[in-house]
Amino acid sequence: MVALSSITTLGLYATAQIRTIAGTTHTLVDDDHGYILNCTSASAVTITVPTGLRTGFLVGISQGGAGKVTLAVSGTTITERDGKLATAAQYVLLSLVQFSANTYRLFGPTAA
Repeated sequence: MVALSSITTLGLYATAQIRTIAGTTHTLVDDDHGYILNCTSASAVTITVPTGLRTGFLVGISQGGAGKVTLAVSGTTITERDGKLATAAQYVLLSLVQFSANTYRLFGPTAA
């Protein structure tokens, strides 16, 4: 039997934690771990992925506004199957997952 604390850690039966990003720039911090960042700007948004984020860092990134959201690296590596690091359209959700220190994979509908 799985302990309730383990289920909570996995996020099962948990509600989505959404954090609104209203500006056009945001640098990820450890406190963003586990959240969906809802980027609501009408202008383009840049999310910077810095070095040193916590082990196992993961975050959802949603283009809630008209502005395309692009991820930028800062001493980090992001791998995406086509090398595209931006949202494909409004209302899409990308998932950024750390696989090793300063190395991430990006999943979801992306564009150049």
